[in-house]
Amino acid sequence: MLGACGRWRRAVLLRAPATPPLPLLLRGASTRSHSSGYPTLDDIPPEDVEAVRRFREKFSRATVPYKGFQVTFHRSSGAGGQNVNKVSTKVFMRFDLAAQTWLPSYVQRRMRELDAGRINSRGEYLITSEKTRSQRHNIEDCLDRLWQQIDRAAALPKAPSQETAERVRSLKNAEQARDREAKQRRSKRKAGRRGGPHQLRAACFSYRLLHAPLGQRATATRTQMAATGTQMAARRVVVTGLGVVAPVGVGVRHAWQSILAGASGVRSLATEMPGTGFEAVQPQIAGTVPRAGGSASGAFDPKEWLAPGDAKRMALFSQYAVCAAEQALADAEWTGASDEERERTGVCFGTGIGSLEDIVASSGQLAAGGMRKVSPMFVPRTLCNMAAGNISIRYGFYGPNHAVSTACTTGAHAIGDAMRFIQYGDADVMLAGAAEAPVHPLAIAGFARAKALALGYNDRPAAASRPFDRDRAGFVVSEGAAALVLEDLAHARKRGARIYAELCGYGLSGDGHHITAPPPDGAGAQRAMRRAIQVARLDAARIGYINAHATSTPMGDEIENRAIKAVFAGLGADPRRLAVSSTKSATGHLLGAAGAVEAVFTVLAVCNNVAPPTLNLDAADAAAGFDLNYVPHVAQERTIDAALTNSFGFGGTNASLVFAKHDLH
Repeated sequence: MLGACGRWRRAVLLRAPATPPLPLLLRGASTRSHSSGYPTLDDIPPEDVEAVRRFREKFSRATVPYKGFQVTFHRSSGAGGQNVNKVSTKVFMRFDLAAQTWLPSYVQRRMRELDAGRINSRGEYLITSEKTRSQRHNIEDCLDRLWQQIDRAAALPKAPSQETAERVRSLKNAEQARDREAKQRRSKRKAGRRGGPHQLRAACFSYRLLHAPLGQRATATRTQMAATGTQMAARRVVVTGLGVVAPVGVGVRHAWQSILAGASGVRSLATEMPGTGFEAVQPQIAGTVPRAGGSASGAFDPKEWLAPGDAKRMALFSQYAVCAAEQALADAEWTGASDEERERTGVCFGTGIGSLEDIVASSGQLAAGGMRKVSPMFVPRTLCNMAAGNISIRYGFYGPNHAVSTACTTGAHAIGDAMRFIQYGDADVMLAGAAEAPVHPLAIAGFARAKALALGYNDRPAAASRPFDRDRAGFVVSEGAAALVLEDLAHARKRGARIYAELCGYGLSGDGHHITAPPPDGAGAQRAMRRAIQVARLDAARIGYINAHATSTPMGDEIENRAIKAVFAGLGADPRRLAVSSTKSATGHLLGAAGAVEAVFTVLAVCNNVAPPTLNLDAADAAAGFDLNYVPHVAQERTIDAALTNSFGFGGTNASLVFAKHDLH
């Protein structure tokens, strides 16, 4: 039946019949009765039985009428691999707008798959039900869920809505524009230009493999993305859930109240972690997640979030990630109740360093006792993608499972990439964010040797992080995590979700300048901010607040300030009307998780029309050009229609995100 060399796929394709429907349905090559009440092969006319026989023996097709449709069975062998003894069943349908009927279409697994309610420019409409069972089960038993899908599909309207028709027309126009560009590139190749294969992603509905000349690849990519800009913009992305684990508190309510109250999460390590090796390094301060009292008091207790076995398998950064994810999903009231919902839910979570503590400890174990002293969980605990992996496994999300590690831009990149996954059609819901647990003597020693940390504040740790202040001297290492549930706007509205804000802009760039220092004019930061505002399709004057990257370093704060003023002045907006603050003054610098935590605070600023304060800003550095409103000490209530948050990192990586009130467009 199945064959030992591979996996059979069953695809059922529906087509409107020319004759009245008959109460018949193919139930596989079996004559036994079933409690489900579906007809068996005995009920099918002889001519259809012959078609079934040919289908089963020679891999052809068998078609029978059912509920106003022609049900066509199609079987093809899979690629084998590890799951050679599995059976999969799926339903693919195609909607022809011209004929307003359902037509058959077999869509390859690796093509862009769109679920119920998503129709691309070719009119392809997909419902999918996949069930895998071991080879010893009857193939008929594997089709039960498929029949249920067919019944639901048969009840769908055969005419598209006006909104759907307009969407398909816009997608067709975008696809035609890409086809013209591809034709031009083919003409250039015929003229003698050489080039290797380069894969360009046809956003939202398929993969195309194009060959572009080496010198034209970047231009081709930009051209293609511009051509699909209209289509991408059709899927608006909103924030429906938030979760935070930060030095200022665990839980959105605790953390946000602490930020607005001007509380600091920077603490003395001699007090918080005595006898753990920090006596050998300077400074002896860090932004640490509170541990005493549990979640009711805004503290982190792993026993509240993880089973003992799970906690043992996860490094601290993964534990923080799971805690933030749990909060965000509960806040969004999203669990992915069905297989279809879980297939359309993904995870995009990152970390900058991972588990430095595990690496140091395992190195010592290897040196002292040899290989057998190294834990078998060492690699799974330290991999940078394990925050995303643990979240995906915990909740059974089958959508994109993606990890980002781009130094201090990790969190912003993870959120921006997740937005694009939704816009491309890879998912309807994405859990995005980042986690970091770098409070370790080695990390502090390394950053101190790079002259990046604030020294001389061991006796008053809360005063160490002072962005924009003339006495700023470096940042404070911090730990934590944040998660955001991002969702397609139509999907969120359909299920009645609460919407915090819309994520409407994402810009990223590279400095190409130095491993730790940005260029003096902040050109890379300017490009990221301009691109984010451009993608957001907003007048720069509508942006009322910026959560700056400002880490409290003398050079970094000055260059970012210069870049902000250049960008907004260049876009015709007065930068002096902006509120610019750095919440790192309260949290310290969470490194890879900073962009995610600050994205949460930026969303709350838009949602609540309040700009959080910059702590320790006693005297702005006027000599360095700090002449904007940096919200010193006290939060400011003001209308914030849209806000921008920046993240910049070692290696010259930059990212900016724009959040706006979701009804602003």
